[in-house]
Amino acid sequence: MKITNTLVFIVLFFSLKASAQKSDSTILKREFWFGFQTISPLGDFARKSEITLGVGIDLGFAFTPFKKNDNIQTGIDFSVGYFGMVKDSLFKTNNNLYTINLITRVKGPSQGRIMTYMDVLVGTKVFIIATHYNNDLFNFLNKNADYSTLNSRTSSLFSYGLGIGFKLIPKIKKPDGMFDFRCMFLKSGSMIYDTPYYTEKWVSETNMIIPQISYTQVIKGKKK
Repeated sequence: MKITNTLVFIVLFFSLKASAQKSDSTILKREFWFGFQTISPLGDFARKSEITLGVGIDLGFAFTPFKKNDNIQTGIDFSVGYFGMVKDSLFKTNNNLYTINLITRVKGPSQGRIMTYMDVLVGTKVFIIATHYNNDLFNFLNKNADYSTLNSRTSSLFSYGLGIGFKLIPKIKKPDGMFDFRCMFLKSGSMIYDTPYYTEKWVSETNMIIPQISYTQVIKGKKK
């Protein structure tokens, strides 16, 4: 309940800030970004999975859907996370996470070169473990490496959350790109989590914090 109340408060705060800001009704903005992230499981998910930290990449796009308001954007975000592997002399099993989220982005207060924003995210988390042969350099050089998938398990569940971030505008005239710093909190419910050893663990929640750094490319055009 505390988390829900906090999310509602943040949404209302940024919505009021967005409605108070002036917007350029003649400019259509599209933004594309690509960057890197770390993933920190929380609570029961961290304890049961024994995962401390994951790494990965994130990409997405957003655009202004309303002709008279460029303070609100919508788009999609996609990320790939890597939680490591277990291996022996013959086999290796990779542990990955994929997230796909629809975004509603609201601009927040801006000061100088810093532009703040908030994302409301709704989507899914997809956990995949996959076992392959543990090919080495000798196999690669002799062209007898086998990359076949020997075993795999996939599980997914609904998730939602918030992203809070800011963009740093470069010190150049009319910049069309900027650095983007964002931290996402993705909340989701219970699931049977498959470990890289193919053992099942019941997890009551799969919440996680995902700090990110990206480069955002802005494309502007006239609205019709």
